[in-house]
Amino acid sequence: MPAAAALPPIQEDPSAPVTPVPSRPASPRNPASPMDIARSPGGRSNASEMSLDPPPSPQGEAQPSELYDVPDGTLATWGYQINRRLEALVCISCKSVVTPTAAINHHHVHEEARVAVNQTVLEDIVRQGFVKPGWPSINPGDLEYEGLERKWGVKCPQCPAMYAYGQGVVKHVWKVHHERIVTQGLRTDWMQRLSQHDATHHGWLSCVPRSVQLTSPSANYLTALRKELDARPPIPAAERDHRHISPWHATTRWLEYIDGRDPQEMLNLIKPPEDGQPFFYLIACVRNYVERAYDLIATTSDVCLQILHTDTDTSDFNHQPFARHQAEGTLRAYERLVVQLLLFLLRAGQDMDLPPDVKAALQALRRGLQGDMDDAGQAIHQLLLTLWMREWTPTVDNLFPDPTVCFVIHTQVNQDGSLKKPESVTGIFAKLVYDMRLTFLYECHQRLSREDHPATLTQSAHDLRPWFTVGRESTFHSLKSLQHRASSITMSTQNEPNMVWKDGTNFSTLIYLGEELSLQALRECQGALEDATKTLLEDILLFGHHFPIDIAALQDDMGNKKAGYSLFADRRNQDVLGPTDQLADYILRTPALRKRFVIKIVDGKVIWNTVELSIWLAGFTRLNLLCLIQAEMNCGAPGRTTELTAMPTANTPAGMLRALRIIGEYIVLMRTYHKMRAASGLDRVIPHALNAALAAVFIYKEAICRPFAQLCVSVLFPGNQKVKSLYQDFLFVNYDRPFDGEDITKEMRVWTQAYLGIELGISKWRQCSTPFRRKHAGLEEMWLEDQDTVDSAQAGHSHSVDTTRYGVTNWSATGLAEDYIGPFLKTSVLWQKVLGLVPGGNRLSLEDAACVNFKPEPARLPIAAPAGLDVQAVVQAAVQAVRDELEPRLTAIEQRIQDTSASTKQELQGMFADLKTFLAGASVPGPMAGPSAQVQAPAPRLPRSPSPEDRTEGMYRDDLLPAPAPAHVAPIPRAQVPVPLPKPAPIPTEAEALDALREVLLKPEAKWSNEGQKLAVMAGLQWKQDLIVALPTGSGKSAIVATVAKLEKLKVTAVLCPLRSLLSDWKRRLTELQYPFEMFNKDDSIITGDFPIILVSLDATAGLAWTQAVASLKPGVEINRYVVDEAHLVVTEAGYRYIMERIKEVRTKPLQLVLLSATVPPISIPAFRTSFNLVAGEGTSIIRASSNRPELHFLLPRSHATLTTDVS
Repeated sequence: MPAAAALPPIQEDPSAPVTPVPSRPASPRNPASPMDIARSPGGRSNASEMSLDPPPSPQGEAQPSELYDVPDGTLATWGYQINRRLEALVCISCKSVVTPTAAINHHHVHEEARVAVNQTVLEDIVRQGFVKPGWPSINPGDLEYEGLERKWGVKCPQCPAMYAYGQGVVKHVWKVHHERIVTQGLRTDWMQRLSQHDATHHGWLSCVPRSVQLTSPSANYLTALRKELDARPPIPAAERDHRHISPWHATTRWLEYIDGRDPQEMLNLIKPPEDGQPFFYLIACVRNYVERAYDLIATTSDVCLQILHTDTDTSDFNHQPFARHQAEGTLRAYERLVVQLLLFLLRAGQDMDLPPDVKAALQALRRGLQGDMDDAGQAIHQLLLTLWMREWTPTVDNLFPDPTVCFVIHTQVNQDGSLKKPESVTGIFAKLVYDMRLTFLYECHQRLSREDHPATLTQSAHDLRPWFTVGRESTFHSLKSLQHRASSITMSTQNEPNMVWKDGTNFSTLIYLGEELSLQALRECQGALEDATKTLLEDILLFGHHFPIDIAALQDDMGNKKAGYSLFADRRNQDVLGPTDQLADYILRTPALRKRFVIKIVDGKVIWNTVELSIWLAGFTRLNLLCLIQAEMNCGAPGRTTELTAMPTANTPAGMLRALRIIGEYIVLMRTYHKMRAASGLDRVIPHALNAALAAVFIYKEAICRPFAQLCVSVLFPGNQKVKSLYQDFLFVNYDRPFDGEDITKEMRVWTQAYLGIELGISKWRQCSTPFRRKHAGLEEMWLEDQDTVDSAQAGHSHSVDTTRYGVTNWSATGLAEDYIGPFLKTSVLWQKVLGLVPGGNRLSLEDAACVNFKPEPARLPIAAPAGLDVQAVVQAAVQAVRDELEPRLTAIEQRIQDTSASTKQELQGMFADLKTFLAGASVPGPMAGPSAQVQAPAPRLPRSPSPEDRTEGMYRDDLLPAPAPAHVAPIPRAQVPVPLPKPAPIPTEAEALDALREVLLKPEAKWSNEGQKLAVMAGLQWKQDLIVALPTGSGKSAIVATVAKLEKLKVTAVLCPLRSLLSDWKRRLTELQYPFEMFNKDDSIITGDFPIILVSLDATAGLAWTQAVASLKPGVEINRYVVDEAHLVVTEAGYRYIMERIKEVRTKPLQLVLLSATVPPISIPAFRTSFNLVAGEGTSIIRASSNRPELHFLLPRSHATLTTDVS
């Protein structure tokens, strides 16, 4: 074994002052060291009693050192030395003798140490006589044994025993010698002991110093009875109610296969054997075969691999070739399925109806397993080809003839006899398809070695192509078909709700898995994580020393793709970051730290204390883990585990770019989404902004801690190039390996259990954090499709080329368009603000970035104008500012369209002339005839809703009610266009309106069905107020809309339906009345404007298609009214339908809002005002009638005095 690594020589400085080293704080993860408390045979010491001050230590002795190592330095790498006189191993860290037997596992007493002792090498050291196998003996008064702990203690006056405190001697004398003494006058001396840990050898001796509860019978009875009652009767699948069978199980008919079979026996057929069991050798043989086939990918042409990766037997083929897996170890899961398939055939083949050639191949495999791996591998290959190169046709007697499909069914059986859901089988299908392609790849190469071989590998692939493409009866076709069905059902099936918002908490408390998760608890959890990370970094890893870094001054060359580059390797940052090995230099120049970390210096080279290095490196590992889970939990939407754990710390030689970057004022983690690489050949970059504190921790972790971690690794793993590369390439390293999902999940569970009361791993965190982000940190929809812009089209290329090849700024150097990366960073920042963390975009010091310094943004509330403020003048100034800003921009745009065609130029010039006219006449908008959205004052407490007996008959207008403040702080203002308008047409009279109603109803003698219908029609025609029309069912609300729309010219009324059934009802009613209308389809995105009424789903109005359609109406036609039918649904369903909360944003220009409902009690009017952002005060008119249903009445039962009287 190589000797321990060393640094260049340094000079000892005996006169240097001793710098105190902060001790590691005791905690459940870091208990107090056994050396912190002196223990004695009499029991525990009194920690509150002060020990006696020892005299000065003797000066340096002339004797040679008693401690030495074996010639190759092996013991130093384990943290041991040999004491010559004792002929025993001494642990340098705890200063105790360790027997060879205990030395293997001794370092378990050091909490975070991960030193591994080679038992074979240690036994050889004992055989050579360097160390005696048992415990050595020491006597009182011996010369101090070097390497053992030495303390100043108190002697027993009657025996050699010694203690660290006088009270220990007093207790000892009373217990052992049965006498009472006092501490005054007791003799003191130096003392040593062999061990801190072994109970029989931890006594001090003087030395001469040198330098089940049983279940009741009734409970047993009930338990057995309940088990019998719960057992499902064996009903055949064909006799089960089809309504109790899921679509997946109905389409596969697998339930018929498992009928009458013992589920445990089915699982045993595919259970891999353990060492010593039959067929255990098969595992090694399959691994050898699959890996040989896997290695052939590297020596196969792209054309052959592309053919192998194509599912259809056509002239076209997949341009993405069949490829190796990205992660090491992934192939094991694929090998395991082949092992299980072969085990299934070997164990159950005799009971299956197999063709003769399959039986022969199976028998050849049995013989092959008795020989070497090559014979077994060839037998495996022939059996798989026999299975997968034939047609398996179902028959009446055998619905499942294909053994591979039967094997898949066995993998889907639960122990209770049920079948798993379709999402659990898609991965198995994908792995088996990959295994099939490996087998056919192996066969392509095998055929080239035969006499009648094809000319090329490509020809071999073409010959085998029918068996690995869909479209013919084969195993491959069956697996791909089942995989497609399983995926389709899984992706199209709505997951059942597994969480719910707690009522009355304003979406701040979520009930998940029966536990309440509050936003406040999430904030406390993230704050505690930040504090723990900062403490670990500053107090443990940096030893309380301040290493100044001006984070705001750091620079990053975003376009630098050179291997090895990162912001820490940028020469411009050298002065800001300081020397690379400044932490190691600080340790070596601080006597207390040097004493802790350095064993000795030989020929100017440092022999490091491997135990202390291991403990420090374990702390660095924990820092990495805490950073990982914070990146997962508070930097926006959580990512996949592979994105987190595989991020590179610098540009790699293989072309992957660094994960940690500076973009503007943001310090960003650039996750790379690898999942689609196999299908598309591309990765997707996903940026996440770090919060200010985590960003500062990352800078210190990489700039100061990582170089010392590399030094630790060079000492602890000398010659191990793989571990060395981890600390050069990976942003996060788990001591001697990369992190995996289980590491992150385990730590997340600890923190979430402590602060949230429930264990949340990666998967559960993704589930329960999504609703919180959606409600409290959601962004508007960003349309990020790759659409061409006018500018890029003018340049002769696409928007994608424009952003990736021209004018690449620091924002677009990430590989993303500038307008694409912003929303990602904003999402992270919004979530960090919700969690009470200082958000990203602030490059601050560790101290300034702490969460205690987070200041939430003040709420934006409507503010009344101060007395004496000229609001008119302020608004006029704002109008002038907008005009000054727009006019030069319009001039520039006008110049850019001069090269267009004459007709287009004339049309555009007319549009600009109109716009300029508007700007020239723009002034402070005065009162408008139509309604306009305003900020409304809070509503007072309203009286109860009237009972049916309180309501009056007939129609009436509600008194105007004070309007409540809107739920959203900034209501959407309705644009007002104060341009000169043509003289409005006169408002139709009541007689004209009645004539129009008769035409709508196709009844010449029709009359107003009620007073409310007439009032609503006339109010709609006047177009001065928003309307709430609360009329009972059957009172003609639909006719109101149709009549008003019929009387208006060049105006369109849009009827917004919150339910599909309402949309169908409107379509049916208008069709029956032969009334002209059109329906909006978001796939067409077109409104003709040729019909007075447009029917549209309320959900469709939230999309870009509706906005574009409204904006594209032909000139002269406009939508002037939105009608919401059954408007009460917007109030009652707002808690779980997102569109109901967005309804107030639909009205973006001056138009009338008409709400129709038969369910509007007076007490609900404030909620209507808030939900729809209705115009305050007299801007909203409420037309109401009694909603009593005369055809309904209550039958109250007559009371009976007695049953006897009733019967008589």
